[in-house]
Amino acid sequence: MFKRIITLLIVGLVINLVCVTPTVVGQQTGSDARAEKMKAKVIKIGTGPDARVEVRLSNGRRVKGYISESKDDYFTVVDDKAGVATRIDYAQVVGFKTPKISTKTRRILTFQAIFLGVILGAALLLVASGD
Repeated sequence: MFKRIITLLIVGLVINLVCVTPTVVGQQTGSDARAEKMKAKVIKIGTGPDARVEVRLSNGRRVKGYISESKDDYFTVVDDKAGVATRIDYAQVVGFKTPKISTKTRRILTFQAIFLGVILGAALLLVASGD
């Protein structure tokens, strides 16, 4: 009876070892998942002078500028004022801020949209009245 219990215990442990290990190995750690999220954000923002960001790092530092390049493990932010390029690993990033559109720009875009709507509406009225 004792041999049967030990055998069942060993079989159970071997099954547990085989079934549970792949599940644990396949999971990402919290920092890996966060790094992947930050990488996706950087790809979404893009690169170039229009890709302006303020990046908060895990050591408390903040880096402002635009994203000049994006690689698999890191991206580079260039500060406009100083012209300094800072290489940042995705794992170091705590958060992003992207500048919002200024009030003046928002007003100009609203005016352009209204003006375009008026022009299209007038064109439709002219086409409809011509029939």
